[in-house]
Amino acid sequence: MPQRLLLDRLLAHVTAADHLAPLLAGLYERGTGAARQRALWSRAGADPAAYARLLAEATLAG
Repeated sequence: MPQRLLLDRLLAHVTAADHLAPLLAGLYERGTGAARQRALWSRAGADPAAYARLLAEATLAG
């Protein structure tokens, strides 16, 4: 089962879901930190120096 569907089903049963929904919306929009790091590694062409530069730029951009 896809993670997003599982989380949506869980939120249907959580009383604080209205507080969690905006956080999950941001996660769905941006992706996880690991997914963003893998995308940067791919963009860097597996070059550690290029990856470090892209990671620093992404971190400073917020």
